[in-house]
Amino acid sequence: MTTLAFDTCFGACSAALRLRGVAGDWQLREDYREMATGHAEALLPMIAALMSAADLRFADLRKIAVTIGPGSFTGARIGLSAARGFRLALGLPVVTLTSLAVMAMRADTLLDTGHFGVTRAGAALAVCVDARAGRIYAEVFGDSIAEPLLAPALRTPADLAVALHGRRIIAVGSGGAMLAEAVTAAGGEAVAVLPGVLPHARHLALLADAAPLTEQLDPLYLRDTDAKPMPV
Repeated sequence: MTTLAFDTCFGACSAALRLRGVAGDWQLREDYREMATGHAEALLPMIAALMSAADLRFADLRKIAVTIGPGSFTGARIGLSAARGFRLALGLPVVTLTSLAVMAMRADTLLDTGHFGVTRAGAALAVCVDARAGRIYAEVFGDSIAEPLLAPALRTPADLAVALHGRRIIAVGSGGAMLAEAVTAAGGEAVAVLPGVLPHARHLALLADAAPLTEQLDPLYLRDTDAKPMPV
């Protein structure tokens, strides 16, 4: 099962291929670039370069995986538009995951290295992205990334701290420190690490096997757009 995965939701653009090697072992090929803008221009050349390096044709692909958000309005649409195009042109099945779930797996992988002085066992992992105006995009996970404890939502740190009362929290992402401060203020136990963690298509490709197929390729927008119609 050769899977092409890509993400364009936040401040990075990434693509990955998960495929069988000559010896029958699973291999990952990937490209990850942090960028504030330019996702639309970068994504398809990244994918083409990965396919060429792996000596694959697009007809060799068997599955597409893409993040649906939350993220920037433009970013989420770029990835989903590409997924729709591949599905239409190649008849491929598509699986989707939230950008926060992909960040959670990446954070788990980094924490497992032991380089950050935090023990994940027994703690809930809260993936938090600063959404400005004192709010965060957040999704909370227990032991399983596939079954989140709290679904993705736009929350204030104080509200989320109440919802997580009684749990030890590891908060990651650009909004992690905001949540950790709110949890501590409410008498709970929380630590913030990995403030710069972003989704990476490598982890999306690894999660894709267990993700259900998706018919509706709609972006997950957790707040209204900042753009307002001009008065007439």
